[in-house]
Amino acid sequence: EKNGTENYTSARDCGSVLRPPPPAAYINKDASEKIEEAMRDQIARNRYKIPAGVPEDVDTANKTGELFTTNSEGVSVDVQNDAAIIYAKDHPYILVVMTAVHGAGEGEMHEQIAEISAEVYKAVTDAESEEVSSKEAATEEAAAEGTSR
Repeated sequence: EKNGTENYTSARDCGSVLRPPPPAAYINKDASEKIEEAMRDQIARNRYKIPAGVPEDVDTANKTGELFTTNSEGVSVDVQNDAAIIYAKDHPYILVVMTAVHGAGEGEMHEQIAEISAEVYKAVTDAESEEVSSKEAATEEAAAEGTSR
């Protein structure tokens, strides 16, 4: 019986969807703009992934994915994914992070995705580490507040 865990994709597939399409490649320009607007308005819970690794003043548009399942041996697997457009000044880029970890908690995986995002941001923009580390500290504080409720 199928339970929705049979879907397969790759970081390349997800990233290619976020690339600017040729004119009229999607339904139409208005629909593309609405999709991007929805991605920019991700709920706060999902702002802990890729957007958490970039400075507050950098706009992002992202689509997250989560799946909690068990593998064929009955071991629980936590899947946390994020695909984002990062509108860094002079260096906009796309980043996709896909994970599947046995026994990791959701918050821990959010932090790891944010750390990857911060490293990529620094590499792409040649940013000073202080800019990103202040965002990481705020993210860790917000994550701690979220888990203490």
